[in-house]
Amino acid sequence: MKREDFLARVAAQLDRAGPRIQRRETPHATPTPAHSREQLVQRFSTELEKVGGAVQLHASAAQLELALIEFARASGARRMVSFGKRCFEQLGFDRLWRELPLNAWERGDAGCAQEFRAAAADADIGLSIAELGLAATGSMLFACAPDRPRAVSLLPRTHVAILESSALVPDLAAALLALAQRGVPASSALFVTGPSRTSDIENDLTLGVHGPAAVCVFLLHS
Repeated sequence: MKREDFLARVAAQLDRAGPRIQRRETPHATPTPAHSREQLVQRFSTELEKVGGAVQLHASAAQLELALIEFARASGARRMVSFGKRCFEQLGFDRLWRELPLNAWERGDAGCAQEFRAAAADADIGLSIAELGLAATGSMLFACAPDRPRAVSLLPRTHVAILESSALVPDLAAALLALAQRGVPASSALFVTGPSRTSDIENDLTLGVHGPAAVCVFLLHS
């Protein structure tokens, strides 16, 4: 039985006028306007800074690696954790793990995972690589995987993320489309927008209660 017929029968038994059925046509999807790479970089940087994050632009991977080392030393970091080393192979880093107190995640048993989470909770800096950046909100998307544990971006006091400008998309719709095209399960997607913040206690804004108190994005824009 069709929905209209069922509702009409119920209305007749109640001795009431039948409901007015309004059909709505499915709106056509509005194409996302094209954005230049420079526009996406500028918008992403502006929006992230609005929520308390920071962005550094670097023209090469070598320059970015040197800046990471200087950043860690300047901040006085004594303990650092990162995604698995394989995640950074495409960047060609060769100094990072030699010169910094960096504990990279390596897959192991449950005991190894527990030890790494404890190290991440005690770390000054967590170093990650973002899958995508959303220019409209300054958000980053992480497709979590066995060599990309969530703990790196959620537990250390400062979260440092590497993002390539080619991975910037205009908005959430574009990010979800990109995820679908790559076959990334929705359950593994983690969105991060700036430092952790809450106003639960007497409406006073507090940073770092539920996650990192500082977020810095090293944007590779060559």
